Amino acid sequence: MDYNDYFERGTITKVNIIEKKDIRLFLEFTYKDNLKVSKDLIISYPRWSIISGYYAMHDISKLYLLLDFDLKFSKPSVHDAVIKALKELVKKEKIISLIEKGDSEFARIQKLDYFLAKGKSNREKTQYYTMLSFSEEDLIDVAQSFYKNIVVPYIKIVEKLLVREK
Repeated sequence: MDYNDYFERGTITKVNIIEKKDIRLFLEFTYKDNLKVSKDLIISYPRWSIISGYYAMHDISKLYLLLDFDLKFSKPSVHDAVIKALKELVKKEKIISLIEKGDSEFARIQKLDYFLAKGKSNREKTQYYTMLSFSEEDLIDVAQSFYKNIVVPYIKIVEKLLVREK
């Protein structure tokens, strides 16, 4: 599925001026909240650290696309649609590379069941299962690396893009 397919499907739509402020405020809060949770949970709950880190990346991506391109996202296939929109509109390889790494690392650690009703492109429900091949120490290492090498650099890059929006 490509970027335009998500418009036809209604996953990506143009935001109206009335809802833009509310969506902006929500996404500003959630990406920062998820980023803090990701850092705070690395040792005690590394699986949730990874999940929260990924969602910080996802939410700041949606915030950037809202502010720069007046886009909002809804089900189905929100995660895929955000990545496709970034690839189509942003054209900054470092951003794309980091969000793809985040998505694949998230999937490597978690078995994401996005495919319940309509196959791979339909992420309507998500269930997370820690992979049995990871010891607790390995999972902590992965969570620390994910946070330090993927989440934080991605957030910093996108925050620089957001500065010009305020």
